[in-house]
Parts: sequence; C-alpha cells; structure tokens
Amino acid sequence: MAGKMQPPMSAPGRKLRENLRNGLVARWPMDEGDGDKAFDRSAGGAHTGTFSGGMSRVATESGPAVDFDGLNGYIELGTIDTGNPLQLSGNRCTFSFWIYVLAGDSSQRIIDKSIGGNAQNGYALDCQHAGANGRMSLLIAGAGVGPIDNSYRLATWTNIVVTWDGSTWTVYRDGQFHNSVTNARTIPSLSTNCRIGTWNHDVAREFKGQLSDLIVYNRTLTPSEAHQLHANPYEDNARMTPFTAAVSAAVVGNRRRRMLLGIGA
Repeated sequence: MAGKMQPPMSAPGRKLRENLRNGLVARWPMDEGDGDKAFDRSAGGAHTGTFSGGMSRVATESGPAVDFDGLNGYIELGTIDTGNPLQLSGNRCTFSFWIYVLAGDSSQRIIDKSIGGNAQNGYALDCQHAGANGRMSLLIAGAGVGPIDNSYRLATWTNIVVTWDGSTWTVYRDGQFHNSVTNARTIPSLSTNCRIGTWNHDVAREFKGQLSDLIVYNRTLTPSEAHQLHANPYEDNARMTPFTAAVSAAVVGNRRRRMLLGIGA
C-alpha cells in the first residue's frame, strides 16, 4: 500500500481536538495493537467491542488498523437498548471512518444495528462494489435511503464522513463534499444488537478489508469539521498523509539547500 492515502496516525490515549469531542457517542480507533478488544475511546467508553472470527491487526504506513477477512470476522458490540446513545434515535448524527475495501461479498456492512434485512428496527452503513469502484448505501428501519457515495475506489484508503441534519444526509469523501440525499426517514428507538463488519442475523454481509477510526456523533458535524477529521483531527498537530509528509520534507530540504547556497530562505 505504499504511496496510497493512509488513515490518521493513531496511538492509544491520543485525543481528538476539543471541538471534535463535542457530541461524541463512540469512537473505535482500532489502535490497540493486540488483543481481541476494540476499545471505545470516547469519554464514556461504554461501547467496547469484542473480535469474533477472522480478525487481525495490521500496520499501515501511518499506524494500526484492523483487518476483516470477509468470511466471518466482525466486532461484537452487543445489545443496544432503548435510551443508549448509540441508538441515534434523535434527528441529528454523524459517522466518520477510514476504510480500505476489497472485493468480497457484494454487500458489506461497516456498522449494523438491526434485527433484519435493510436495517430493520435500526440503521446500517453498507458498501458494495462493481469492478474497481464501490458505492456506499445507508439503510434505515427496513429501507434504503439510497446510494450516498457512488464512486469510491476499492483497495484505496478513503475517509468517509456521513452527516444527517434531520432532513438531508451529506457525504464528505477525504474531507471534501461529495454528495447529499434528502430523506427524512428517522432512526427508530428500538432495542437491537449492533456489530461492526457484518449484520446481526445472517451471513453474506461481511466486510472485507481494513478499517480504522470509526466514530459516531449525536450531532451534525459542519463541513469544516468533516474536513478537519480528514486533515488533522488530533490535539498534537500530527501530520495526516504521506503526501503531506512528503511535501513538508521537500519544503524543509529546499530551505536547507537554499541556505547552503547562500540564497536565503
């Protein structure tokens, strides 16, 4: 994967910027390095998940991620009862995540809280593929909201942010506005199970690829915050992509050469 866009470098205990912690429901950086837990590093920390099936830790150029085998691997979050903030039963929410999707099941769940197909009694984010491209769909309470991203690339690290303001779902890809879908269908406040990487009641919806820094909010992030999640979400100002690092190194190297040649900064 050398030279491809990478997810943000992450390490246990690393904090999001203060504004990006506002309204945080759950955050799974996938940065533990070992063990079978995906720790929820939000302030409440109430939604830690457990690995099941074909799961492994992987190292990218920027830090750790989790690899799903596309067969039976997933992260179990357990039952999300009525009143649990992960129900997302208000009229505002945001999902953010980095994915590296590979060809596998024609329909692959990123997160699914439901009791049946098309996210019955809950919600789900689903990615599908055709050739080298993929599309992402949002499912709510037994029906599809529609394709929300029709052209993300397979086998390429991509940052996706999906926001809902009560009437419109908006998608940002790698920090930039990509698409919007108007649909006022609401997420029901019902008790269901929740998993990352598959659905809850059958097979053949397993995610195949790698996932890093899955975040859920109970508010609608702004366009600038969506960009911030891609570009630089951490308090310590760490760089985000190999491209950024390469540009910075080139600038520093150029300044050094100019100084040695006595031609100024």
